[in-house]
Amino acid sequence: SFLYNRHYIAENYMEDIERPKNNDLDRIIEENKPVTVKDFKKLLKSVDDCNNPVLKKRNKAMFIILMNTGMRKSALLNMNIDSFNIEKKQLFVIDKGDRLQKYPLNEKMIEALNDWLEVRDVFLEKAKGNNREALFLSRIGGRVAPRTLSDIVETYSLDGMKRKISPHKI
Repeated sequence: SFLYNRHYIAENYMEDIERPKNNDLDRIIEENKPVTVKDFKKLLKSVDDCNNPVLKKRNKAMFIILMNTGMRKSALLNMNIDSFNIEKKQLFVIDKGDRLQKYPLNEKMIEALNDWLEVRDVFLEKAKGNNREALFLSRIGGRVAPRTLSDIVETYSLDGMKRKISPHKI
């Protein structure tokens, strides 16, 4: 339209394209808002309201690690029980491209990991083979699946923040 109005082109290619309606724009803007510290606190409050103490500790540890590191969900879910050193306050993950990434552990992360490790054995009883090494276990003893993590984040974000977000947003 700009080029047509300025006579740079002979045909207006934009006249057949529908402009988004204002309510669509509002929805798009809302969906793409960044997650703030205030939002993250609401998300954690929603996790704290979980009735299952084991799931609460696991999910809180996953959320706190994601928020403090910005790592990819695949890196989080591939972490093993030996992927961190609390004494050295370091977390090690294999990220995209098989690169070893090191992250510092802060006190909140250490507290969340320790809380999870206290109850992890509940799910470990069902784990077999390589899954026994997984840091974050599902209820059936396997690694938490990527789709499961997305569902968990979506559920708690809708409950706490009143909007749906993905693990990528955290």
